[in-house]
Amino acid sequence: MASQVIYKSGGIFISTTLLRFGGVTYSTAHINSVSIERRKIFWYVIFGIGLTLMAIGTFYAAFHPDTAPQGLSTITQQSDDSGALFGSGLVVTVLALVCWVNVFKPQHYLIVRMSSGQRHAIESRDVDYLQNLQNGVERAVDERG
Repeated sequence: MASQVIYKSGGIFISTTLLRFGGVTYSTAHINSVSIERRKIFWYVIFGIGLTLMAIGTFYAAFHPDTAPQGLSTITQQSDDSGALFGSGLVVTVLALVCWVNVFKPQHYLIVRMSSGQRHAIESRDVDYLQNLQNGVERAVDERG
């Protein structure tokens, strides 16, 4: 049986006999199923909330040193730490944004299941792209018979 190429782009190759994602090659004869799963976002939500609250508190302390909690107020009265607090607030804000990006635009995985187990073949934030690859793999397995 001649191999028919179904999809080829970059490091991805799908034919009726082989699948290649990056440097990993799979035989279509050993594939049981293929699916798309979303990365779990629970910890990104928790860290996003915590870091956002920390950023708000840090900026507030930087701009209002007289109303900061007692320990922080003592420190800021002895020296001008508002610049350091502002810089810390920026760093915490960037970390919070990274968490929120992962919540609202999470990674998805193309999962290939075989008798030997399952593998994350490829990951992307573009679900339509992964669905096209999933359709290509399903077509390859179907035509393989």
